[in-house]
Amino acid sequence: MYAQRSALPGLVASTVPLLMAYAELDPEDFHRQSESAHAALCARSHCPPLLKLMGHSHMSEVYAINTADTSLTHPLRDFVSGRR
Repeated sequence: MYAQRSALPGLVASTVPLLMAYAELDPEDFHRQSESAHAALCARSHCPPLLKLMGHSHMSEVYAINTADTSLTHPLRDFVSGRR
C-alpha cells in the first residue's frame, strides 16, 4: 500500500519551488528515495536543486544552521532569496 499512499504524485504535480536535501549519513533508503523523487521531478521539467550534505546525519544538517558549517545555510539562503 506504500505506492497508494505516496506523496510523490502530488509533489510532481506541484508548482511550488523546492530545494531538496539529504545527508550522507542518512540511511541508504533515504538516499534512494531522495534521488528517485528528484528524478521524477526532473522528468516533469521541474528539476529542483538536490543537495547531498556530506558529513551530516538527518538531524545534524539542521543543527548546523547558524554555525561555521554553511553546507545547508548558504544554499537555503540563496533558494529563499531567489538566487538559486
